[in-house]
Amino acid sequence: MKKLLALLLMFALSIPSALAVTEGKIEDALDVDISITLNQQQSGYYLPDESYFESEYEEAPVWADSKTYVEETCLGDTDIFSGTSNPFLTPGEIDRALTLRQAYELGEKTGDGKSILNKAENVSLGVYALNPSDFANEPFYHILPATNLTDEEILALIDAYALMGYRFYPEKLSYKNTVRGGGEETSRLMMEEEYNRLHALAEMITYGYLDVEITCENLFITLDARYHKGMTEFKLLPYRSLTDEELVSWILSMGYRDESDKYDFAAIEKQARSALYELFSLPLSMQRESIFTDGSYIVVPFFDNGAIDWDTLEKTDYEARETYGAMFVFIGTDGFEVNNVITFDKKTGAILSASSMPYLNEVEQAERAMIRAHQPAYTITDEDYENAVNYAASLFGDEYLSWFVQEGETSTNWGLCKEIKALTKDGYWLSVFISAEDGSVRGISMDATEDAIQ
Repeated sequence: MKKLLALLLMFALSIPSALAVTEGKIEDALDVDISITLNQQQSGYYLPDESYFESEYEEAPVWADSKTYVEETCLGDTDIFSGTSNPFLTPGEIDRALTLRQAYELGEKTGDGKSILNKAENVSLGVYALNPSDFANEPFYHILPATNLTDEEILALIDAYALMGYRFYPEKLSYKNTVRGGGEETSRLMMEEEYNRLHALAEMITYGYLDVEITCENLFITLDARYHKGMTEFKLLPYRSLTDEELVSWILSMGYRDESDKYDFAAIEKQARSALYELFSLPLSMQRESIFTDGSYIVVPFFDNGAIDWDTLEKTDYEARETYGAMFVFIGTDGFEVNNVITFDKKTGAILSASSMPYLNEVEQAERAMIRAHQPAYTITDEDYENAVNYAASLFGDEYLSWFVQEGETSTNWGLCKEIKALTKDGYWLSVFISAEDGSVRGISMDATEDAIQ
């Protein structure tokens, strides 16, 4: 149910703090004019913890040999530091920072004049002034490279603090105020309630249900990917619930706009609901998850047994068809969420694909994996195949030429399934998925052939 939201987060970054990011200085943040109640919820669970920054790699040379790895001109090959995400300075860097801070305060050392305070573009190293009330009393946030800091970079940190009237204490960098070397795209993970509101607000704007004035800046931090595990963007989320206003600012920065003058969303939803009901007898009470208007679809070639002809597909330049459609969800009688998607051809309105499949979140998948680990292996029986065929016949009638059992097992969100396929008289390959765990039917889908849409 959250797949669309995950995609939303991949496209852009904003900084919804109380201070606008402008390189070298602080400005008041621009506001979004929006007539809705703001969510000001405060809660400790919006704070990151150490586990958020745990490395997925066992070796991180820059940390393992920090006492001796202090060459002032060392940039190194950042690929070897791909496992670093420790949000602090090394002991060697702290020692040098204390020495350099003393020299800076005595006027013996200065920075190179290039401010890293609120640096927003092509960042390898940056310091960001915060509203402490939004960040658990933290006045600054730091973005550090994976490579060992040079003296010039440490002086830049000291200078950024001095510009704001603060003294730099290198030992105080922590998971609450620092990210280092890539690996983390945000200062914290978003909470489910924020995802839900982000999704709802994006939909309201797109469908024309919410009028907003675009007065916000497109605020995001772009990174020099060489120093951040290949990452190109970072977003700085406050340690409290994002307000609706901040979410709207973020949504607008991603390019979402009112498209109600371009598409009849109500008509698309009605068409999609009606088609899914007629095809798969799905509940009329399904919750709309999303409507999409700018998709693409390639009608792939099939062998006579329903298997995809991959060789022909790879060798042939097939034209992608422009599509629209919708996704709906409902909770099945077994308590699991079921995702239902249908796609239409923009030119003809013909159905290109449709599916109804159970969706398990990570917790549910882990729980089912534990159960499977203690169960004996199951062999799908003739009765299981017969039940699957009868299920399809109850929806479509006995209009198939024949059924074909596909080779191997198909991986689905539910788990491994045996797929059986039949070609309908209308030119669609119908697939029924039989669970390899217990032989139950765990999904159905259909894909158009060229004959179906001519």
